[in-house]
Amino acid sequence: MAGKRVLFTIMPADQEDQLFACVSEAPFKVKPIPRPLKLAAPQGDLDTEANIATYGASIRDALMGHPEISSVLDSVFKAPAAESWNLLFGISSEPGEAIRWEVVQTAASDYFVLKGSRRLFRVASDNGSPALELRALPEVLRFVAFLSPAQVDSTAEYKGLVAAATAAREAGVPVDLMVFVGQRSLLQPDLTAPPWLTVKPMPDTTLDMQFQLQELQPHILHFFCHGIVEQPQSPVAQPQSLVTEPQSLELATVGEQRIDAERGSVLFSMDRLIKAHVLEQAWTVVFNCCDGGRPGKALNSMAYRAVVQGGVPAAIGMGSPLPVGAAPHFSSAFYRTLFHVLASLLATADAAVEIDFGEPIAEARRGLHEAIKAAGLPFACWSLPIIYLHPKPFVVQKSVRAAAVAKPAAPPPAAPQGAPAAMVDSLAIATRIRTVAGMLQIMPPTTPIEVRREMLALFDQPPYVPPELRCDENGLFRKANGAS
Repeated sequence: MAGKRVLFTIMPADQEDQLFACVSEAPFKVKPIPRPLKLAAPQGDLDTEANIATYGASIRDALMGHPEISSVLDSVFKAPAAESWNLLFGISSEPGEAIRWEVVQTAASDYFVLKGSRRLFRVASDNGSPALELRALPEVLRFVAFLSPAQVDSTAEYKGLVAAATAAREAGVPVDLMVFVGQRSLLQPDLTAPPWLTVKPMPDTTLDMQFQLQELQPHILHFFCHGIVEQPQSPVAQPQSLVTEPQSLELATVGEQRIDAERGSVLFSMDRLIKAHVLEQAWTVVFNCCDGGRPGKALNSMAYRAVVQGGVPAAIGMGSPLPVGAAPHFSSAFYRTLFHVLASLLATADAAVEIDFGEPIAEARRGLHEAIKAAGLPFACWSLPIIYLHPKPFVVQKSVRAAAVAKPAAPPPAAPQGAPAAMVDSLAIATRIRTVAGMLQIMPPTTPIEVRREMLALFDQPPYVPPELRCDENGLFRKANGAS
């Protein structure tokens, strides 16, 4: 994650809804002393410019009332405008989730997240979350989307995803997009559609949807649908098909979209999404649906659970229902920027790269803010996307094949025609040593040790490199006296 990094850990207290906070990380030394944070969750939705400003100021004032946090924020607010800062909130409880940290104001009463060099994220802080292991960069990035909210037109959302994937392919990112839709107009055969785009009808049952997800194992998973945070309490008995567990995604079938049914019958719970092992390969999950980022009375939000229980590196939900016209603006801006970031990383020579989801979510928020006046969207739209990151950086290993065939900085001369096998082997070994050492030397200091050892393992493959000729994990060679 580029720029200076600040982490505030938000902890629950014994008393209900009370919070403690401390500085867990800063660019300079600060004592990590937990202190009470005098801050309550907003009452109702933040849906006007005035109440967002009021609540954003209350978050700032509460943080500034904490001596250690105040010293850090004072440095952030006074830093040069071009200096990059990342403000992270480590969340571990429903009361901490309920605070709308995204609208915090600066000392100048503007919004932290709308400043170009300032970014704000949440970290799903839970010691029980699955480890974020090093992953291989796939030959094809599987992008799967389900677009079928009852009584809502998905055309703009569909076009936004296709446009983002098209731009990704043109930039060299190998994306295959599969979209499940309920609208018949989106299911019409398109003879001009590229081979990497597949459009399928929305599955008719929850089990069918689960089978599709388990078979596809997506890297990017997107839901545009309705969301249920908690099961409504109603004195009237509901049809069995509409009774669901808390925290479910609600999608409409093709038949239900055709008759303009009020609700969809395909209900996919977060519990099912996690237990079905469909998130294990996912890089990110986007819940572009009602309340995907809002916790229930006794449950963390869908986005939080996707990270903590599903092991997803990054998950995005909405703090409250996102207006229909705003959803495509968010999706388009997020994926366009994400694929631009991936294209830049793929163009580097590093064997391992960290995927930073910060820039895409920041650009998506700013994109929503810029679209507010032009598209007539409600002011609150820009504040609704909430991202949860895994505590550990997400590192992707480029393929060994790609690393091994990387062009060396100074290619060795070719062996003369008819040269002895020993000479050919020596040249191949020299090339291997130069390639591996060069890759290790240009890796950033934050590269996990496991990645460096994977590179060193290339010495054991043909052409075998003897131990006395090998470099160390930093690409350096030992001299005869033991010095590097």
